[in-house]
Amino acid sequence: MKRFPYLLLFPVFMLSPLTGLAQKNIKVSGEYIYHAPKNLSPIQAERIAIQRARLQALADFFGTKMHDITVTTLQSSDGKSDINLQKATESSIKGEWIADERKPEVEFIGYEDGMMVFKARVWGVAREIEEDNIHLDAKLLRNAPDVRNESYEFTDGDDIFVYFQSPIDGYLSIYLVDENRQANLIYPYRHEQGCSALSVKGGKEYYLFSQEMAGDKGLVDEYQIQAVESLAYNDFFILFSTRAFNVCSIQDEKQNRNENRCIPYDTFQHWLAKTRTTDLQMKVVQIPILIKKK
Repeated sequence: MKRFPYLLLFPVFMLSPLTGLAQKNIKVSGEYIYHAPKNLSPIQAERIAIQRARLQALADFFGTKMHDITVTTLQSSDGKSDINLQKATESSIKGEWIADERKPEVEFIGYEDGMMVFKARVWGVAREIEEDNIHLDAKLLRNAPDVRNESYEFTDGDDIFVYFQSPIDGYLSIYLVDENRQANLIYPYRHEQGCSALSVKGGKEYYLFSQEMAGDKGLVDEYQIQAVESLAYNDFFILFSTRAFNVCSIQDEKQNRNENRCIPYDTFQHWLAKTRTTDLQMKVVQIPILIKKK
């Protein structure tokens, strides 16, 4: 059983579904003033402010449309910070954020009604998207490969699995970005040869990182959460395309294959932005989780 030191990175929403028909890349910028709930830490509040500034920049430039969507938000309950999945009817933005053009800036303005107030500014590259009929079903599962165990909150010692289903054939890879800003390639599995995303069949249900569900079909990497800090936020990046694509790794013959699977987050972001620019069929589902130490 493999162990991750605090699995996964941050962001606060699911990018759902990105589309195949897109316009050229456009430079956008924006800002957002965020009033943080009293129980959020400054780091948590800054991250949310940046994400909302990106959304605001996209909405200002591309506009919005109304329909039912699923969003992931940070929410307070019983004095603790939790990530909850909510279904709501709200505006869906017609643009997608490809990459930051420069590092986001966050300024602490002060307090208002007992809440911290932050102003975030962002600059990035984006493009217009149009609705399509392809919906990717991706879930993180806690302690058992069962969709009823979907969770966005994990504790030290928990096993973690990924459920995935696409309506059409394509290619899949999965990355985890941790608190150290390292992007870890966790699918394809370590024993797989080559540097390409693996093919998946449309309509087939996949329970990844579970030897039980794989049976005798081959070796499977299994993962278990190991918390170092008392509270951490990490992310899964689930990449799917109808076109074959290579994974992002450090190509260095002096390093073994396992070391090549961990790269700096900035390198991963640069590669992802470039890949999405040339592959308009690529969709990205970004799922945040909250990790607590026992």
